[in-house]
Amino acid sequence: MIFVIALAGIFVGATFPLGQKYLQRGKLDAAVREFASTARYAQIRSQAGLYDAAWGVKVSTGQVVLFQGATYATRTATYDETVPIPASFVISGTSEYDFAKRTGRTTSGTLTITDSRGTSKAVAVNGFGRVDF
Repeated sequence: MIFVIALAGIFVGATFPLGQKYLQRGKLDAAVREFASTARYAQIRSQAGLYDAAWGVKVSTGQVVLFQGATYATRTATYDETVPIPASFVISGTSEYDFAKRTGRTTSGTLTITDSRGTSKAVAVNGFGRVDF
């Protein structure tokens, strides 16, 4: 019985780091998907001319924000929709995309999200608003 318990302990001890790695990678993938879906939603709102306004998306530490306005700085904050992402992630590259009203066009760029283990994922947005990751 002690042998079985010891064997189970060794098995759990050996697989725990792998589980942590997959959990962290899952959180990184989820953050990338949150950004991509929010960017697509902002583009759709801009193309539809919802509230006769342009829409955009801004990523900063701990959050992805869907906003109404030509830029994040000049947005109408009452329409902000915030999606949380882990605050431990480092955001680099182009973190704001502003979609033009009716056309849905934006400036192209690449956003990189890096987790605490140093694993990163890049998300590319082209001028037509296509999001690839």
